[in-house]
Amino acid sequence: MYGILGIDVFTAAIAIGPLFFVHIPQPARAEEEEEMPYFEQIRAGFHYVWRWKGLLFVIGTAMIINFAVQPAFSLLPLLVKKHFSAGALQLGWLEAAFGIGVVLGGLTLSMWGGFHRRILTSLLGIVGMGVGIFAIGFLPSSALLIALGPMFLVGIMNPFANGPLQALIQSTVSPEMQGRVFTLLGSLVTAMSPLSLAMAGPIADWLGIQFWYIVGGAIMITVGLIALSIPTVMHIEDEHAALMEKQSLPTAPSD
Repeated sequence: MYGILGIDVFTAAIAIGPLFFVHIPQPARAEEEEEMPYFEQIRAGFHYVWRWKGLLFVIGTAMIINFAVQPAFSLLPLLVKKHFSAGALQLGWLEAAFGIGVVLGGLTLSMWGGFHRRILTSLLGIVGMGVGIFAIGFLPSSALLIALGPMFLVGIMNPFANGPLQALIQSTVSPEMQGRVFTLLGSLVTAMSPLSLAMAGPIADWLGIQFWYIVGGAIMITVGLIALSIPTVMHIEDEHAALMEKQSLPTAPSD
């Protein structure tokens, strides 16, 4: 355990270390923004998102997904122990399958770059994750090794679901508003976790641990497919550009 935690600290140092030597430019802020109270800045960020209907829908979708899927990941040790009748080693196999999938998915996305419309890549990643989680929920107790496949799929689709969405916000949201938008997005999505985890135990005792995998996966697939059919989501970048032009606000340069 000491060695494992040591690896964690070492890799964190590798990630943080370069920040001491790389200058990160800060966007210029108007004088009135410097004097704006904290909660006024939060309100301005919410107003910014509220006018951008496509992003508002995406944030709502992320909240629903996090509420439905968070218990599945938290209950994975119990799924391995109670449903598959296995132990820590087998749990490690599943976690490793997910981690390897994340690495390979990230490498694939970095080489390919995704579709021209970033939101399409993200939504397909959400659907792919949903398929993997949904499949785990239907596996019999003797199919632990088969579960490695769906878990690998969840991992490899994770960067496709999250990476393009962050890139979309960074490339379209005005630099001075990015901190507020990311704060709002993170706060709303993260707030779903304690709510769902409070319900996870009683519902899992009542309907079984696999319930969260079946329902969570089905919700991910459903909301992903619905979003693919909504024009304001599929044209989220065009909508933002039109909104900024209409209100004569600067837009961030696209890459």
